[in-house]
Amino acid sequence: MTLHGWNQAQASQITAPTLLLTGLADSNVSPAREKQLYDDLGSSSKILIRLACASHYIQWEGAKTWRGPHRILQDSTGDWMIGEKYRGTGNGIFNVASDGTIVP
Repeated sequence: MTLHGWNQAQASQITAPTLLLTGLADSNVSPAREKQLYDDLGSSSKILIRLACASHYIQWEGAKTWRGPHRILQDSTGDWMIGEKYRGTGNGIFNVASDGTIVP
């Protein structure tokens, strides 16, 4: 499988800590492909955050009842850059519901 030039062989060579975010409403890059990339990565330190209420343009998306997808993007990348962790862990999949609830 390829994801814009990525395939299993290439992804398996990536051993650096990796943070992936995907909007489940993304029509440009399939969330299933993001999950496959996560699975294929050779890194033992990797996080995938799947946002039910986001598209490919997560950085501009907000919400009326909570701080919005763009805030998850800001918070998660900040945490990752500082300590290579999200919500205290360096490995796993997190799902963000449309109300902002985060479930590992």
